[in-house]
Amino acid sequence: MDNGEVIVALNEDWSFAGATLPEWMSGFITFILASELTEKVSRSMPLLMLLWLATTFLLASLRKSFPDEDRGLRNFITTLMGFPPPGLPAASKLQPVWSGSPIRGLSERKQYEVLQLDQVILDVDSPVEAPSFTPRVVRQ
Repeated sequence: MDNGEVIVALNEDWSFAGATLPEWMSGFITFILASELTEKVSRSMPLLMLLWLATTFLLASLRKSFPDEDRGLRNFITTLMGFPPPGLPAASKLQPVWSGSPIRGLSERKQYEVLQLDQVILDVDSPVEAPSFTPRVVRQ
């Protein structure tokens, strides 16, 4: 898109509630393995179902949080270890996330904030009137 937004899961083939078949199967396998740890499956069924859904949607959200939309768990683990995932460029220091999330605020000492350029450049999407601009004199 022209404005730089990322459409999440655009190239996804099949999904149910946003999760693909391997993610649902991973959740089901987690359900089966966790049921072996309980005395009575019927008594702990609500927790097991919650574990199934949580595993499924956790894997789906990890997959969608990276641009390649394929290897979410691998990319998440390599990011935790401190280096970018293979085949993906590292996230910038200004916006250390992998998708179209909002940019975090800048430090007050940055030249961009000192010159108040955030007030000069208007946001086209917001219906706010132009702010009153009072320049500061910066002496170094």
